[in-house]
Amino acid sequence: MSPWLIVLLVVAAVAALYCILAVAEAYYLWSPPQIVRCPETGRPARVQLDATLAALTALPGPPKSLVKECDRWPERQDCDQRCLADAGGRG
Repeated sequence: MSPWLIVLLVVAAVAALYCILAVAEAYYLWSPPQIVRCPETGRPARVQLDATLAALTALPGPPKSLVKECDRWPERQDCDQRCLADAGGRG
C-alpha cells in the first residue's frame, strides 16, 4: 500500500471523527430542556429545542435550532422564538 494512500486514509479518518464528535456534541448540548427568559412576557419558560436540527447543522458553523416545545404554548405558539438567544445549547 502506498504511503500517500495511508496518509490520505488517516486524514479522512480524523476528519470523519471530528464531524461525528461535532454532531454528537451539538445533539448532547441541545437535547435537555432549558429554562430561558420569554422575551414577550419577561418570565422564565421551559423550552425543548430541536436537537436533531442542531446536530444536522453543526457543521460547518454553529448549530441552528428551533423550539419544539414551550411552557407558553399553545397560547404563544406563533412567537418569533427570540428566546433562542438565551438558550444556545448551554443546558
